[in-house]
Amino acid sequence: MKFDDAAWERSDAIFDAWKTKLYEENTIRSIGNLIKNHRGGVPKELFAPQRGAFNVIVRMEFGDGGSAMMRIPCPGVHIFPEEKTRNEVAAMRYIADNTTIPIPFVLHHGTAEECPSRLGPFIIMEYVKDAQTLSDALNLPGLSPQDRPMLDPGIDEKKLTFIYEQVADILLQLSALKFNIIGAPLEVEPDTWSVAHRPLTWDMNEMVQLANCPPSELIATPFDTATSYYSALAEMEIMHLDKQHNDAIESADDCRRKYIGRHSFKKLASEQRLHDPEFDQGPFCLCALYSIAAQLFASVFAHLVISALLPGPVAFNSVLDPTVSITHGLFLEMFLTAQLLLTNLLFPSGGPKPLYIGMALFRAEMVGVFFAFGSLNPARGFGPAVVVGFQNYDWIYWLESLLGAALGSGAFSLIKSLYYQ
Repeated sequence: MKFDDAAWERSDAIFDAWKTKLYEENTIRSIGNLIKNHRGGVPKELFAPQRGAFNVIVRMEFGDGGSAMMRIPCPGVHIFPEEKTRNEVAAMRYIADNTTIPIPFVLHHGTAEECPSRLGPFIIMEYVKDAQTLSDALNLPGLSPQDRPMLDPGIDEKKLTFIYEQVADILLQLSALKFNIIGAPLEVEPDTWSVAHRPLTWDMNEMVQLANCPPSELIATPFDTATSYYSALAEMEIMHLDKQHNDAIESADDCRRKYIGRHSFKKLASEQRLHDPEFDQGPFCLCALYSIAAQLFASVFAHLVISALLPGPVAFNSVLDPTVSITHGLFLEMFLTAQLLLTNLLFPSGGPKPLYIGMALFRAEMVGVFFAFGSLNPARGFGPAVVVGFQNYDWIYWLESLLGAALGSGAFSLIKSLYYQ
């Protein structure tokens, strides 16, 4: 749904008032002293505050060449700063204790009462200065910052292998961090971890910040099954539609569609059709977003292997047929994605469902591959584009997935509503 503009303006006003307090000279000096006390050493320079999406950082450089920084959540932007900070510290320490992934060392963390001018909860951590971004390391030389990044075809294979081995190692180690409960980790005693707090999601924050939903209506506990978690998410989305006062709906039909869609999602959750029932009780990975990164990485790596094995340049890429316009390609990919998703939603798990999905995928590829590449998943088009080169219309393979998902789920909701009537 669209955000509540009144809630958004209120959020901005809270942050603007806080920012004025942050930039007071005494506050900045006190932050510097706090960083120095917990890091140790002779300070060399205190840098001006910098803002990210959810946090403001203040960095201090020391005479020994090292740096440390204080990281403070932005009031008005993040509604649960104490909970967010606690979860982040726990996650960083858990990853550091159970993997070899380089994690900035947490020097100290504290509550708003300990922070200068009571700005909010904070983390003081080691500042790790990167030499360059991954994009800079792989990019074709000579491109301007405004150009779309493109893999340098002349890149040294040893350099490429070195980079992607690190990425693969990080993804594999993260995928091995699993729990039997869905929630936020807590170190109950040294080297002993448990899931004791609710999962705090970006969506939950935005429901309060930008939709004016009451915090008391959000998820409050951890979950021991995927079914209970998905059902709680469904209830929360229904609450969102009920509680947002401004800009939530455009018409009676729009409201009806949103209502049916949310209750259809709730029904799918209760029927265990949003996940494999075999894994209803876990184990649950630390973060499902890494599976998205893994798909993109696997696609790029697979096409690099193909490029190395086959003689000459790679002869395939995510391109449109010359007879197909960008608009036609977008809508063709959208409809093919929608029919694949609809097939997946219409049939319950088990039985002949894999056969039906396979037939739907075969049908989509037979139609789509000759005209618009038949991506159906941005990762499938991303790999060859990185290796061979991006087109000026590669964005359609990302947009079509979103539109196809919306169309497929909307069609499913319509079918279910007609069935109920």
